[in-house]
Amino acid sequence: KNFTKSVVRYLRQYQFDGFDLDWEYPGSRDGGRPEDKENYLRLVKDLRRAFESEAKKAKRPRLLLTMAVPAGIETIEKGYDVPRLSKYLDFFNLLSYDYHASTEPLVNHHSPLRSYDETDFEHQLTVEYTVGHYLKNGAPRHKIVVGIPTYGRAYKLFNPDVNGLESPSLGPSE
Repeated sequence: KNFTKSVVRYLRQYQFDGFDLDWEYPGSRDGGRPEDKENYLRLVKDLRRAFESEAKKAKRPRLLLTMAVPAGIETIEKGYDVPRLSKYLDFFNLLSYDYHASTEPLVNHHSPLRSYDETDFEHQLTVEYTVGHYLKNGAPRHKIVVGIPTYGRAYKLFNPDVNGLESPSLGPSE
């Protein structure tokens, strides 16, 4: 209760339009617990109710409530009750990057839109697959915000003459 009150007060004092939650990642990181999924939902519900109540009392537009959400399917399943969160959130801000890293043995795009090969696990490591997963699990299409990462990853190639996707890599470049 103290947290939600202080959030509303702070947002109004500094003229913000809303609040974006970014807990990385309930139920998945060291120290996380399975009940974090339900606890996170309760926090979202409490914040939404406080935002609605404050807007009604103050006769002001309701503050927005959004959430940064992961791209990894296992992480989503462990920590995010998508259908129930959909009732309280204005937007899901999809963390659509870091599907691949330059520490991997093969060169790949860190934020692939689509897969070029639907026959293996790689097709799950795409923006398209992640968005489809959220839609299948109850997130309304109009509430999904897909960001575009404006950075790249650099690889030290095993052989500079072999330099396309899936080229062997020795790790991150300098």
